[in-house]
Amino acid sequence: MTLKLSQQPALMLFAIGLTLVNLALVAFSLYKVNNLSNSIDDLSQKSGIKYLLSESESTRQINGHINARIDAYVEQRKQEKVTLKYDDYQFAVERSLTNKHIYGEEDARFTLVEYSDLECPYCKRYHATPKKVVDSSSGLVNWQWKHLPLPFHNPVATIQAQASECVTDIAGNRAFWVFIHEVFEETKGNGQGAGDLVSIAKNIGVNGDAFSQCLNAGTFREKVAADLQKAKELGVNSTPVTFVVDNHTGNNVMLRGAQPPEAIVSTIQRMKKKADNSNNGNQSGDRP
Repeated sequence: MTLKLSQQPALMLFAIGLTLVNLALVAFSLYKVNNLSNSIDDLSQKSGIKYLLSESESTRQINGHINARIDAYVEQRKQEKVTLKYDDYQFAVERSLTNKHIYGEEDARFTLVEYSDLECPYCKRYHATPKKVVDSSSGLVNWQWKHLPLPFHNPVATIQAQASECVTDIAGNRAFWVFIHEVFEETKGNGQGAGDLVSIAKNIGVNGDAFSQCLNAGTFREKVAADLQKAKELGVNSTPVTFVVDNHTGNNVMLRGAQPPEAIVSTIQRMKKKADNSNNGNQSGDRP
């Protein structure tokens, strides 16, 4: 069939229109595909961020849990060390009924009354001796501490003596014995510095703030001074000095210097034998 010349422009316009429609459809399809791709990318990106945020939060929780466990372990180990220190002085009552520093049974037959100085190197060397005698005495002997900070060890020795009284007031009699043991172990002695007394107190479970407040206030200045006055009355001017006291008779024997355990035990044996043989022993004197 032959088209007339007048029909050809119309067909061309139709073809062009059809082509434009197809191009429009292709363009729309590309737009939708591109839009869908962008939506997928955006959704993927958001999901990735949420995942990363979720992973970060989970990591923080895990780290927090690990740190808490580590802190708990460190605190447990610290408490175990404190407990061991107190176990070494298990024969010291928590609170003394006599308001004295007593290691051992409070109603023991014999008392070792020691005048001591926390800065004295001889006292440090001697410190384990009375404890050894008490520990092996089956309740026959106890040990009482008296302060005698020597002038040439001051002001350090007096500060340490007052610090030990603060510990007693806050944490009790057993804490006192643990504290003076730690002072002997942790400080240089011989007037070379008091050491970090707050840390020593805290390391045996004593409240650091209460301890500092007590020490800074000089709360027990007079109590330490009273021990000094008593030592002067007894003629004691050096450390260590130990009075072996028979609590049944009131008799006492003074031992000067860092005596060995055997010297203390033999003194107790002689005093006991004499008391058993006579109810009127004359080996008496002022009560230390």
